[in-house]
Amino acid sequence: MTIENALARAVKKLHAKKMLSPDLDAEVILAHVLKKDRAFLFSHLEQSVSQQKYAKFKKMIQRRIKHEPVAHITGHKYFYKLLIAISRKVLIPRPESELLVDLGLNYLKNDKRKKITVIDVGTGSGAIIIALAKNYKKAKYIGTDKYTSVLSTARKNARANKTKIEFIKSDLLNKFNASFWRRNPDILLVANLPYLPTRVWKNSMTEVRKFEPREALDGGPDGLRYYRDLVNDLAGIIKKLKSFQTYWEIHPGQEKELKKILKQIGAKKIKTHKDLCGRNRVIGWQK
Repeated sequence: MTIENALARAVKKLHAKKMLSPDLDAEVILAHVLKKDRAFLFSHLEQSVSQQKYAKFKKMIQRRIKHEPVAHITGHKYFYKLLIAISRKVLIPRPESELLVDLGLNYLKNDKRKKITVIDVGTGSGAIIIALAKNYKKAKYIGTDKYTSVLSTARKNARANKTKIEFIKSDLLNKFNASFWRRNPDILLVANLPYLPTRVWKNSMTEVRKFEPREALDGGPDGLRYYRDLVNDLAGIIKKLKSFQTYWEIHPGQEKELKKILKQIGAKKIKTHKDLCGRNRVIGWQK
């Protein structure tokens, strides 16, 4: 069995089940089995695949046919050119979330303060805070999550990507006391909290609804449940800070309601940022 034949058979099976990206899925999975990159496949199409590895590949393709995400099958996902380990307990990093990293890095690199503390609320796999820490080393980095198992994955990813990040078990910001804010008066806060309205989550693809944790996706009736809670946490904090900038990933269409909520706590310079598809994907604001 050659690489070319193995791919052709897998693509045919995936296509028959009307998978959205049969070619890409087959390539990523076979590259994972062979411990090579996808470029290797195309330059070695005539190379033989051992029976053992082909059997493993077939089993993984069967898992994909049942709509299991490729990232769960391979155990990892690339995000901002970094390899991020994935478990069933964390949300698979999405390409649109790289906008949070772009905005955060732009702020850090253009700000004159030298002791900025970056907090990633609801860090999940740690992908966002790790990407920030990997690309800007002068800040202090903290990731929070309320689930111990999730923080375990985040710590594993931080070590694997050689970044220095403190991870704290906290429901949003409830573990941060007044002393912390006095010691860390310049804050950049990023968040990708669950923001899908419940009706949207219920109608999402099988890959999302069946295999990814609902608690990382479902944000309540209008999708803003957790951002409202975060705003409440911030209400008594931001006045004490010297500087405060935040970027939050949102569901397109939520920006109008969220702006109303933010103005109630004195948020200024509220701005939305579009993703590569032209949809409002991130809302940023200052103290």
